[in-house]
Parts: sequence; C-alpha cells; structure tokens
Amino acid sequence: MTHGAYSDAVIDALAAEYADQVITASPVLALDRFAWSLRTWARAEARAELIHRHLAQHGIINNRGTPRTSLLVMLAASERVAARGRDELGLSPAGSAKIAALLRSAGESALSPDERRLLLGMEDGTR
Repeated sequence: MTHGAYSDAVIDALAAEYADQVITASPVLALDRFAWSLRTWARAEARAELIHRHLAQHGIINNRGTPRTSLLVMLAASERVAARGRDELGLSPAGSAKIAALLRSAGESALSPDERRLLLGMEDGTR
C-alpha cells in the first residue's frame, strides 16, 4: 500500500477519528439526520489528508518525472466534497452561522421527539 487513499479500511479508520472529534466539538452532529453528511464529509476529509501526506513525503512528480495526475485529481475532488461538507455541517464560520439562523427560526418544531430528548440529554450532561 502506498498512501491508503484507495483503501476503504484506511479511509474509514481516519474518517471515524474525524467524525468523533467533530461530534465532541459539536454534539448536535450525533443526531441521526446528520449521519450521512457526516460520513461523506469525514471520508472526503480523510482521503484528502492521506493524499496530502503522500504528496508531502514523495512530491507531486513521480519517479518517471511526470505529475501524479490521478492523485492530484482525486485530491481536488476530495477537497471540494470536504469543503462542501464542512459548510453543510456548520464546521465553517459561514456554515455555522447559517445553521444557527435556521435552527433559531425553526425552533424545536424542526426536531423529532427523539432528537429533542437527545439534545436535552446533551444540555444537561446525561448524554
């Protein structure tokens, strides 16, 4: 294995770390409604990180003297997905402000009963 960016096992392990860190920082992202977006973001972020590490160690030029085009293309695509995911999940300043405004305007009615119970548990420390 070279960089791991094609390995689901390697990507999933790093993505799980990222998801755990984000949920610790923003517990609302543990809600089921965020699961798919969180997984997509974390996998894209992990793939981009693995490619960055590889390129940092080996450079963008391969041993034949040509650019590592497939890695650079995959890196750009992964970074786009990761950036969009950060914004959608509120992990960027603009995304966070947008989500806060939406939640303020929608109020508790935007949450299912299970989500309300989960969030109440998070607020009182019983999570």
